[in-house]
This record gives sequence, structure tokens and C-alpha cells, in this order.
Amino acid sequence: MKRALLVLLCLAFVAFLFSVALDLFAPDESSFRLSTVSLTLLRVLLVTFFLKVLLPSPSPLPIGERIKVRGTFQPRQWVLPISLGFFVWMFFTKWTQHLAFDTHAHDLGLFHSALWNTVHGHFMVDSLRNQIYFSDHLSFFLALLSPFYKLYSGPEILFVGTAAAFAFAFLMFYRFAFERLQEESLALFAALAFALNRYVWGAFLHEFHPDFFAPLFFFLLFLSAYRKRWALFLISLTFILLIKEDYSLYVIPIGVYFLLKRGLRRYGLAALIGSVIYGTFAFSVFLPFFMQLAGKFDYGYLGTWGHLGKSFLEIAISVLTHPKDFLAALSYRPLLNFGIKFLFLPFLAPTTLLFVVPPLLLNTSASHALIRGLSIHYGLIPATLAFVGVIEGLSRLRMLLKSHSALIPGIFLLVLILVGLPRFTFYKPSLESVSVHIACETLKDKQPLCVQSSLFPHLIPQGDFSIFPECSERARFLLVHPSLESYPLSNEEFEEKFQEINQGKEWRLLESWGKLTLFERRSGS
Repeated sequence: MKRALLVLLCLAFVAFLFSVALDLFAPDESSFRLSTVSLTLLRVLLVTFFLKVLLPSPSPLPIGERIKVRGTFQPRQWVLPISLGFFVWMFFTKWTQHLAFDTHAHDLGLFHSALWNTVHGHFMVDSLRNQIYFSDHLSFFLALLSPFYKLYSGPEILFVGTAAAFAFAFLMFYRFAFERLQEESLALFAALAFALNRYVWGAFLHEFHPDFFAPLFFFLLFLSAYRKRWALFLISLTFILLIKEDYSLYVIPIGVYFLLKRGLRRYGLAALIGSVIYGTFAFSVFLPFFMQLAGKFDYGYLGTWGHLGKSFLEIAISVLTHPKDFLAALSYRPLLNFGIKFLFLPFLAPTTLLFVVPPLLLNTSASHALIRGLSIHYGLIPATLAFVGVIEGLSRLRMLLKSHSALIPGIFLLVLILVGLPRFTFYKPSLESVSVHIACETLKDKQPLCVQSSLFPHLIPQGDFSIFPECSERARFLLVHPSLESYPLSNEEFEEKFQEINQGKEWRLLESWGKLTLFERRSGS
């Protein structure tokens, strides 16, 4: 029975690879999504295989003792190969996404240009707005990646970083889950649930962002606290705070959570003191300093909650004094969908809601649609902390069930994998990417250059670059590709603009590489 299930699973995987290969060579398709039927089939096979092969038999051993799996399958032997597989899978996905021109100026081009400029003498200056990135967000962690740009100064470095962050987060979550559940199979299921979750995968698939490294350090923070690894705890806490200034707001409730747990109070105190001190300096000293350098006067990110107040204090007072207005501003459908995707398991350990709920409320009360919907990277931190809550909830469930403690939590985790699976997207690289990279060499002296957002990450971010269409009035050169997306314009808006340029008298066609077209402003225009 086990061998037959394994054969069926392998055949399903081969069929999956064959469908991907067909898509890559299909002339009219740029990406392939698993159909509902094939996705359902894979889910059924995975569940059946896990239940028959991977889950250990119920054991009366106390939960504090390590339960060993008998037979040929040893979960810990699969963890490293699976993590390496995730690394390759994620890097391949990000790389083909880029070659298919499905990356844009925000955020890949912004971070790529900031790091490129850093190693070329202009510290953290992004070429889109020609200002230091820290005037938007204090991502000191991002600056730590700049030495890698001395080895190779291309966006592929960021794809490697994305894949590494994903793979190491998988490994660290496995270790944390095993620490709390004391069962290798359950820990492996939990790590797979994290890596195959739609919020997590969808976030990593979006461009590039320093937030991608946060799950690794959050899991390390919890693991080091439970293992009483003081130095490792302080290192992970430091890196979390350095990722972005608002992360101090996420660490404060974690510190309160640790204070409530016996044996972890000094870790909670350290998390509270560290986050409060850093947050105070970040918002009152560092951000104003860099904003002044960039000629800014307002913290733009705070404007997303402008309907609640103009400052952190006003927003806090508004939430406390007008709770009905705050509750009315929440986006309940994303909240419900999020809870379903995690089977509401954090409720089994109610104290975890201290750090699970705040990022959810913070995001779903925002005015920006992507943030409210927990889309792209905005859903990553809530999902990361929710997975910690899931493990704490299942740990408590095991203590209550005792005799059948491995089977029932295992079923919960399998269902968690099923409800969290996304429809994985595959990208078809275009041969025009070669032309784009060749064109970059000829465009170094074409300044000022107005460039379509999908093309910006493919350019060497040197000189005077800006994004179409805002820059079209002052630019001398214009680089566009009519078949690609052009953030922030819709396809219809871009087509209208392109036709206006192509048929007007202000611009003349200078050179083209297939559909990639370089225009030059006519003299006197």
C-alpha cells in the first residue's frame, strides 16, 4: 500500500513537471497555474501518503520524551534536502519571473538601485527618486547586504537572498516546531505548512523586500528563548529591529508574552526594553534626520492610517477612545480568511493572541487596499507570527490529549497544509531579456532617461533614471515595451500613452530591439 501510494505521488509529480514544460514552450502562454482538478488530486495524494507513511503510531510516551519514528522514514533526514529543494525552487521562480519582465521598479528596482549605488559611492540612494532610502524606511539590515554587491552587482543577488531567506526560515521553523512538539514528523509537517502557505509563498513571490528575512529571525527569537540561548536571542532581536523601524511595534507584544511565561521573563524584559529604546530612537531621531536630508517633512507610511490620526499618539488615542470607529474601519473578510487558513489554532493557546492579533489589526485597518487585504509582503509577518501561535496551540493540545498526542495534531497540520496551498505560478522567460541587457550597455549615456517600470530592474541603475509616465515631461530619452506592465498605469492607460508618444511629433524613434523601443525627444520639444 505504501509503495503504491509513493508510485502514484511520483507519477503526479512527473505529470506536474510535464505540464510546466509544456507551458514554457507554449507560444501563447506566459505562466501556468495548476488547474483545480490537478491541485485537488495532489492534495488528496499528499494527505493519503502522509497518513499512511509519515505519521507515527500513537504512543503512550510522555510528551517531554522524544518519540522516535520506527521504519525506514526518518523526518530529520529529509529536512535539509527539502530546504535545499525550496532554495532551488524559489530562486528559479524569482529568476524566471525577472526574465519574464514580471518585476517592476517597486520594489525590486528600488532596492537593487540602492544597493548598487551603495557600492559605487552613494550610500543607500535609490535611482528612482535620487534620495536616500532611509527617508522612507529604516532598513539598516538592507545595508548589510551591500557587500554582496561587490561580488556581483546584479538583481540576481537579491533573488539568491530571497531563496536563502525562504530556505533558512523553513529550517528554523522545523527546529522551533520540534522544540515545542517533541516529534520529528509533526515538526516536518509544520515546516511544510509554512513553506507551502499562500500568504508566505505569495509574499516571497512579490519583487524583493527586506521583510523576507523576518520569518527566519522571528523563529530564531522564539527558539533561542525556549532553549535559553541568550546570545542567540539578542542577535535575532537585533536583526529583527534592523529590518524596519515598525518592527519594534511587533516585538513589544512578544516581550509581554515572554513576561507571562515562567522561565522566559528575562527574555521578555530584554525584548521590551530593546524594542522600546530602538523604536524611540528610530521614530524620533533617525527617521527625522534622514527625512531632513531628503527634504521630507512627513512620515509617509503613517499616512496609511490617516483616517485614525496624524501621529502615533493620535492613532492610539483614537483606537482607545473610539473603539467602534476602529472596529468599523477593519476589513473583516481578510481577517476571516486569515483565521480559516490557520484553522484558528492560535486560540488553543490564547496568550499567543497577544502577538498574533496586533499585526493583523494594524494591517487590516489601513486605508491601502493591498495592506488591508494582507496581499504581497504585508501578509508575511502576520502569517509568521500566526504559525508560532499554531505551534504553541498544538503543543498545548498534545499535553491535553497525551495518549493520542501525535495523531490528532498531525491531522490538524495536514489540513493546515491543504487549506494553505496556493496555486503556484510559473513564468516563461523571454528571449528579449538578452536584448534588454545588451541595450543597457548602450543606454548608460542616454540621460535623463524615462523608463517603464517593468524595465527598470533590468537596467544598471547609474545616472538620471526615472519612471514613466511622471518623468516624460523632462526626460530626453524614453524606453518602453508595449507588451509589459507599467506600474502605476493600467494596461489601457499605458496603451493610450504609448500611442500618443508613437504617433505624436514630440518623440522620434531612435532604436528598437523587438518590441523594446527607445525614443528621443525631438530638438526644441
